[in-house]
Amino acid sequence: MEAIVSDSTTIITLTNISRVDILSNLFDRIYIPKKVYEEIVEKENVCLDDTFFIKKVIENKDLYHLLKKSLDDGESEAIVLAKEFGSDNSTSFINGVLDNIKNNLIKTGDERQEDA
Repeated sequence: MEAIVSDSTTIITLTNISRVDILSNLFDRIYIPKKVYEEIVEKENVCLDDTFFIKKVIENKDLYHLLKKSLDDGESEAIVLAKEFGSDNSTSFINGVLDNIKNNLIKTGDERQEDA
């Protein structure tokens, strides 16, 4: 088994249907960034097993701020954390997301309206 990085959606959804056990059957541990932890524990009032769900602080604040222009805090931190871990399974997906965001941020407001 392996470890992964997650945002809040999957964890909250599985918690709501009492099936978080699915994750422990698939993974040794799940890393979640601080913002995701806050969203799950503080906003949704969910209790997490801190030996399985490992809270991590991201290091690349520049990438976080770039992503935050298009995504919410938790999603942005989850992508940064996955990139920092260098997960083979997620790196190409993440790089595609980053390229798409960068390309959209470079366009001017007029160009975005023309694309719509």
